[in-house]
Amino acid sequence: IISPFVFMSQQSRRSTDEQEVQHLIAQKSWDTLVTKCEHIELEYANEQPSPLSIPFYAIQLFAYYIVNDLDSARFLWKRIPSEVKGAQPDLALVWRIGQAIWKRDYANVYTSASQESAWSPAVVELSRAFIETFRHRTFELITKAYSTYLVHL
Repeated sequence: IISPFVFMSQQSRRSTDEQEVQHLIAQKSWDTLVTKCEHIELEYANEQPSPLSIPFYAIQLFAYYIVNDLDSARFLWKRIPSEVKGAQPDLALVWRIGQAIWKRDYANVYTSASQESAWSPAVVELSRAFIETFRHRTFELITKAYSTYLVHL
């Protein structure tokens, strides 16, 4: 049985964490967001999966995609308890984007990320930021590929 004091303390901590995360998203401070999400993951690691920890996983996955750290995203997915994976619809949708990135199925990356009606308010801004950064990275790769080839006529 959880005492009311402990529950209130957890609620207060979650509220503070949510405010900090939303501030970092608004500031587009992606590296700091990744660090904050990793700290939150460690804070909740010793607790049973609960509604207090679930929302941060989708945010953390998106943050990894934005900073182009796909290995960390993959390892995060492996660490997330299976009961949590099924408890949050955003989480499965964000994971599908990661799978599409690894398969280099870029059309599906954009299609999946662009479905704003499917996202909860907590991750809508992250989906927009991801699309923007992914588009920029793709454009840079295309520019680099075409700028290195010289055509001799």
